[in-house]
Amino acid sequence: MDTLFTSYGLLASLALLATLLGAGLWCRLQKVPYSVWIRLCAAGIPLAWLCSRVTFCLATLPTYIAQGPELMLHFWEGGGSMFGAFGGLLLAAWLTAKQQGVKPAVLLDAVGLGAPLGVIIERIAESTVEGMGWGEAVMSDWLLPISVESYGSYWHAVYLYEAVVTGITLLALIVWLFSRKGQTADGDLLLVFMTLYGCAQVVLESLRDDGHMVVHHFVHISQIVAILLPAAALLVWTLRLAKKGAKKSHVIIPWLITAACIGIGIAQEFAVDHSENLYIDYGVMAAAMAVVAVTTLAIRRKANR
Repeated sequence: MDTLFTSYGLLASLALLATLLGAGLWCRLQKVPYSVWIRLCAAGIPLAWLCSRVTFCLATLPTYIAQGPELMLHFWEGGGSMFGAFGGLLLAAWLTAKQQGVKPAVLLDAVGLGAPLGVIIERIAESTVEGMGWGEAVMSDWLLPISVESYGSYWHAVYLYEAVVTGITLLALIVWLFSRKGQTADGDLLLVFMTLYGCAQVVLESLRDDGHMVVHHFVHISQIVAILLPAAALLVWTLRLAKKGAKKSHVIIPWLITAACIGIGIAQEFAVDHSENLYIDYGVMAAAMAVVAVTTLAIRRKANR
């Protein structure tokens, strides 16, 4: 490394700060003591960093085994996972809540509100590293103004697409919270974010062509983790629905629909590799993920009646 501090590293740190400040706003709205938020920050910063690094190392384990496992300790050379950092913050929220006698769901919701802010900044950080967050070559002239130019060629700025979509997700969360006047079931804010963000990421991560944490040829590990987010939300809400004595069909059918849509998404992921019309293939994938999101959120409404 030429320098200890990089633009990416500084922006990534700012992303973590923004996430914690957003979490602090939710804590204030929920009248959670200031001292609890401070403890959340104290636990969240190291756990987010540690889980980010561990997740990245596990995701790229074959490379580290080939080059030398000791390189996993060279964290100053870069390498981290945003999903890992998100998991670290959730772990910090849960541990802090248990220690401070606060409902874990309240602090988990706090992370859910702050996370979109962090994601937006982290995506912007990717613009400082050549090749990171880039897609394939741009073939449509109307996309050139928002593409990345390098050596006379233009590439999809996937990091920009992801930042914009995350911004829209954050706006949707804020509108939803205002419509509910802040009165939501504990844990639902986080789960709604996970549903919207996860479904969007399955499609957006497919556009990447930067080789970042690829598990199989062109399938990114982040895509696999992304689809687990709405699945986890659906699990929570279907269990909640089952406890209310709902018919088994009302619990099983959403899972069948979700499984079918995931299957379609997987099929389209492999189809785009030799696609003759990417607009159709990505459109089908996006439609499948939209059905997953709508199905999951519909179950939330039923579970909370």
